[in-house]
Amino acid sequence: MRDKIIVIGGYGNVGSIITQRLAKVFAGKVYAAGRSKAKAEKFAQETNNKVKPLVFSMKQAISEDWFSEIKLVIVCIDQQDTTFMEQCLKNGVAYVDITANRHFLTMANKFNNDTFTAPAILSVGFIPGISNLLASRIQQQYPTIHRLDIDVLLGLGDEHGEAALQWMLMQTYRPFTIYQNGQKIKKTPFSDKKATFFDGNSTKHYTYRFPFPDQQTLYQTLEVPTISTRVCFDSSIMTTALYWLCKSRMNQLLKIPLLNKLFLTFLKNWKYGSKQCIVKVEGLDTNGSNHLTFSSEEEATVTANVATCVAQALIENNFEHKIYHIEEIFSLTQNADQLHLQVTKTKKSYKLDKGSIDVI
Repeated sequence: MRDKIIVIGGYGNVGSIITQRLAKVFAGKVYAAGRSKAKAEKFAQETNNKVKPLVFSMKQAISEDWFSEIKLVIVCIDQQDTTFMEQCLKNGVAYVDITANRHFLTMANKFNNDTFTAPAILSVGFIPGISNLLASRIQQQYPTIHRLDIDVLLGLGDEHGEAALQWMLMQTYRPFTIYQNGQKIKKTPFSDKKATFFDGNSTKHYTYRFPFPDQQTLYQTLEVPTISTRVCFDSSIMTTALYWLCKSRMNQLLKIPLLNKLFLTFLKNWKYGSKQCIVKVEGLDTNGSNHLTFSSEEEATVTANVATCVAQALIENNFEHKIYHIEEIFSLTQNADQLHLQVTKTKKSYKLDKGSIDVI
């Protein structure tokens, strides 16, 4: 019987929240999987064994029998390729991924769905995820938009996982591609400064281009010809420091393992700031612009909440056996002060415990 839910990276910063939330709904069926037996067992004990431990490595040989009792896999670690996802989908196992790795998402978009016997949902989390849903909602309200500007604010007082910080550091020295008027344009991280007002008042932040993958996937799913995503921190000092690090090309020094480790340690220990996470999406058409802003705290918890809702929806609804990005089958709705992730086709809703949307 297929009833097991495997969360790979399930005892990590985001995965541990996902496993605990799912265990409340699917008792005895949720497994925290990872390479470390000791960490998996320790985490399981901390949950009073409501979550079960599982030793698993992407590098191990996986037989078809391994998939026979699994209903759903949620991946909370980065992968070098899409081999494991293909194995899941060809063996009837539904798949969710919270990765922001644009190369992985690009590879996934090239698949032929004909051999799949289960669905997959990508772009699940805060960025990408919430940003995709806001962009889709704006386009639904204003179908003639020709440009999307996505601005992200991250609080440095938040508990960012080591893997997330490492990912951000790696992106600072990697050029990336965006779309302007339907044409591919190469950009560098922390370029093209833009003044942004997140909260609708006089508080001004400067945001800079950053290679979040939503600006590539949304071009494909929403067919908006110009899309850009920028980022800043709640500390203008840290934002400016990273800007100059990139502008002076000293960001290339982060390729040196020792310097990378030192800077990573510095960021992990920096606790001056808030826990807020905000994403503002602005859609522009010939009549002007319209804005939606999502605000919350604790980015990891937001990502975990979105992933939990998506996982529950995959188990409780029948989706065509295809690879989707979140905005293709879900929408973000708000009743009073409560946000929900709603299955577009069935209108079934799943409660998001954190966050609110403001129209500016």
